[in-house]
This record gives sequence, structure tokens and C-alpha cells, in this order.
Amino acid sequence: GRIRATRWLPWVTVRHEYIGLRSYQVTPFTSVQDVKQLLYEETDLPVKEQRLTHNGRELDDSIQIGSLVPTGSPEVSVNLVGRGLKGGGRFGQTTPPLVEFLKDILRRYPEGGQILKVSIILHYVLTEKQRL
Repeated sequence: GRIRATRWLPWVTVRHEYIGLRSYQVTPFTSVQDVKQLLYEETDLPVKEQRLTHNGRELDDSIQIGSLVPTGSPEVSVNLVGRGLKGGGRFGQTTPPLVEFLKDILRRYPEGGQILKVSIILHYVLTEKQRL
């Protein structure tokens, strides 16, 4: 067989104590904007309300996930911060647990001043066995 170059494919795993884990497989060229869209599909938190930060620095929407991985490390950790959350959105019968949690927060904090942080761990997994 042919020897193929080793490629890393990141798993974006959203870690939250209320919803457990949510994972998406993406390429290193996936943008921060794309990750926000994935989070919107899961949580109904509008993209424009999301802030993703890494080491305390807000990430621009155009930044690629692959560029955030520290040299020699298999993963990178970023935080999702949502501000001024409002009710509404596509709350249906298939409402994810996080949406219910957000709605509960909104009931208790009607001013929307509560800042929610969701850790996103990007797991890089080898697509081929590494044999050098």
C-alpha cells in the first residue's frame, strides 16, 4: 500500500457541566465563525451574541482552528461567552438541554447580565496510524 502523509483532524468538543459533551469533527481550516455557527445550531445562542476567547484574547471570526493549537500539544482550550441573552429563538420540542438551562438563567437574571462560559476543547485525532 501507499504511505500517506499523517493528517490531524480536530474534534471540537463543547464541554459544559449541564449538557455534558457536544462534539463536531472539523478540519484545521475551520474558522471561528464556523464554530460559532455550530454552537448556534446546538444552543440557539445567536452568532452575534457569542464571544470565543483563547488565553483571555477574543478570537476574530476569520481565525482558523488549526492555528490555535500550541506547538507540541494535542489540544487547545477556548471559552464561549454569551452576553445579553434574550428569550425566543427556535425553541421547539427538540430543545437541547443547554437551551433549557439558558432559559432558566434568563428567568432568574432578566437583565441578561449573567456571563456564561462554555469550554470548547479541540481534540486532534490522527486519521492514519503514525508509523515513522
